[in-house]
Amino acid sequence: MTTFFRPFEGKRPYVFISYSHRDTERVLSIIKPLHDGKLRLWYDEGIPAGNDWSSNIDAHMRACGAVLFFRSKTALASPNCFSEIATAVAENRPLLIVPLDDAPIDERWTALLSKGTTIDLKNEADDAAILSGVRNARILGRSFYRRRGENIRFDRMGLFAALLFMALTLAVLYGILTGRIDPFKKTAEVPATFAPTPTPTPTPYVTEAPSPAPTPDVSGYESLLPVNFGGSKLLENAVRAAIGKSSGGVYKSELNGVTELFLCGHMHLTDTSDVRFDADGTCRVGSGAVIEGDVTKLSVISDMPYLERLALIRQPLSDLSPLNGHVVLEELWLSGSSVESIEALNDLPQLRSLHLEHTAVTDLTGLSALPALSVVTVSIDMLPLNLEPDAPYIVRVVR
Repeated sequence: MTTFFRPFEGKRPYVFISYSHRDTERVLSIIKPLHDGKLRLWYDEGIPAGNDWSSNIDAHMRACGAVLFFRSKTALASPNCFSEIATAVAENRPLLIVPLDDAPIDERWTALLSKGTTIDLKNEADDAAILSGVRNARILGRSFYRRRGENIRFDRMGLFAALLFMALTLAVLYGILTGRIDPFKKTAEVPATFAPTPTPTPTPYVTEAPSPAPTPDVSGYESLLPVNFGGSKLLENAVRAAIGKSSGGVYKSELNGVTELFLCGHMHLTDTSDVRFDADGTCRVGSGAVIEGDVTKLSVISDMPYLERLALIRQPLSDLSPLNGHVVLEELWLSGSSVESIEALNDLPQLRSLHLEHTAVTDLTGLSALPALSVVTVSIDMLPLNLEPDAPYIVRVVR
């Protein structure tokens, strides 16, 4: 019988469990003792009903400290497992591999699993051997284990009410001890025959109406406003990595330090050297296929005035106008994105290289307005294109 336990939720380091649901019984028999041994674990039984399953999985994968992958025939055939492990490798998460059977591994999996540590069971198939191997793995240090009292959970509203009640109680006790509050003092009764002397109505003193307060000057404070990432977790994670800030609010003034940003599908990279396209237009990073990202709006990009290199590969883009005005932008990748027109790119004075491979762009006229542009890269599936006669830039065609 399957015995589930509550997955860990919090900001401390935890282990993401990647497995095939067909192996649930076997996997739970292994990770339940690990959970009982205070190891913080998260697996997909922790997704509340009604939530976006794929987004929740991706968010927990990117926030984890390490990944424990249960390799089996069904797991190797699962696109979800492949996406999880590809993300773990791309995010440089420590990877621990537990083989459940001797299923053959193809080339794409071999490249990914070579980055991890496999537990050598030495032909011992019992759970105790696997449990011992997981506990002895060096990638799972003390920081992955729960501390005493960590599992105690408080209802936030209940905790707030309790703190407020305690504060009021202490205030009353302080008033009684200092004599400011006398709980035994009685209010003097006024005799029924006593009529108080009426207080004379004061003569109103008329003054001139005060001048309206001047409107405060808020110019210059815009840089202190928090950044709105438009619901794109990918863009938020990429910006946080670029400015070195893993938690807390991100403010517009901090975007001045971003000079390079490379987004490829559902991943953010340090450069574009590992990105390639197959003949059918499939985008890959290394040997893994890239799924489409979630960047649809570029308002955040427009607040990065010192951006020199920008990659928006395999993104559902339509409006490029926020990119205008980037006076130091030199290289721009829009490869594999949903962009259909580049008419909005008319004010990028330093742009030297523009990548448009595998897009729906059909018209390159107007790019002569970019004085520094030297190379425009397109793919053969985009031909024929509407070109400018005697254009000062080179159009390079790739497969």
